[in-house]
Amino acid sequence: MPLHLALLQTVTEHPHTIDYTVQLLNTGETREAKRSSPVTNLNLFPQPGQLVAVDDTISPLEIVHLYESVDPTTLTPADRAALEQDTFPTILARHTPPEQQFFARRRYRLIRNGQVIHEEIFPSHERVYGKYEIQMMLELTGFRDVQIYDGWMNQEPFAGKHDVMVIHGRKP
Repeated sequence: MPLHLALLQTVTEHPHTIDYTVQLLNTGETREAKRSSPVTNLNLFPQPGQLVAVDDTISPLEIVHLYESVDPTTLTPADRAALEQDTFPTILARHTPPEQQFFARRRYRLIRNGQVIHEEIFPSHERVYGKYEIQMMLELTGFRDVQIYDGWMNQEPFAGKHDVMVIHGRKP
């Protein structure tokens, strides 16, 4: 799993960046980390001694969640397991509205007799395009008579009434 619980060790401010070091709870290893934005529950400035979740799919580690009300000194192994099970699925996906980008980890589980026997997590980076962006890109690449419909069965112009936007155009 790419997400791990970690204890924030140091926070060093520079003019344009902030450096962090964290200690991974599962290995005890100390590693460099960075804070991404937007991040779930990271509106407050993280302080040394706080519990965070980090993503190890990139280097340095990325701080993706801050546990504000958890005292790391009282964490038992059962508490750690509960935190991982309860919060990791909710922080595996992040959305950046200004750029309309969606960063996620797709989780696939093979379950037999109620037990997870295999799990894989894959990174997924998607870009959401709006109606006018798609129309402009199609027209710039030579498509003509671009029509955008509201849903699969509807021949009405797109108005956002359905979950599906259907685009039809022709390339001369």
